Amino acid sequence: MIVFISIIIVFLVLFFLAYNFISTNHLDQLKLVQDDFDKVAEQYARFNAESKKLKAELLALEQQINFKKNDIKHSKALAAAQAIPEPETSKDDRISNHMVSQGIITIEQHEKAKAMQTKLQMDFVTICMTMGFISEKDAADLKKTTL
Repeated sequence: MIVFISIIIVFLVLFFLAYNFISTNHLDQLKLVQDDFDKVAEQYARFNAESKKLKAELLALEQQINFKKNDIKHSKALAAAQAIPEPETSKDDRISNHMVSQGIITIEQHEKAKAMQTKLQMDFVTICMTMGFISEKDAADLKKTTL
């Protein structure tokens, strides 16, 4: 009977030692997981803050781009308005000025077409169409207009 009780006591001691070892190991692993979680949470917070900062920076840059685009559009329109001479009497001149002021062609295209017009003695709209500045439909529409 003493042997039986001794075996039970040894078994209980071994059981508690194994349980203690497993619990300690488990707690150590839980601590490691918690440390990893804390590191990831810290990185997430840092990345989230950086993301917000970058989004704000992107928004500011997009606004700057839009302002610059508007400035360019206004400056082109202003330059086009300043580059157009006083209305002249010929229909070609009125149409060419109209095309520049409406943004159908650029000032550079206007100048090239005018130079070509003096050489070829053709109407301005046909020259612009031939040079590829406007489509055939635009040319037909412009010829129909009475300016």
